[in-house]
Amino acid sequence: MRELKRGVAIFRETIDFSVHDELPVTITFNQVIAQTIQAHAEFITTPEDKKVCAEIQTLINNMVERALKSAEVMPYCKLGSKFCE
Repeated sequence: MRELKRGVAIFRETIDFSVHDELPVTITFNQVIAQTIQAHAEFITTPEDKKVCAEIQTLINNMVERALKSAEVMPYCKLGSKFCE
């Protein structure tokens, strides 16, 4: 029963109304995924689980890399701009 509660708790998010007096440290999406996988390692038990996590990380890393390259090509592109079509 305790394991079930911990498993369900993964999907709960707290609501925080506090106002911080400094900007948060920015981390990339692939860093968020890596931290999430590490935080929930107790649920990643089989070789198949580990393989799926590695594949997801590879896909996200490739996506982030492509996004950064396209940002270098068109750094001033704005949504809806006729120059960025």
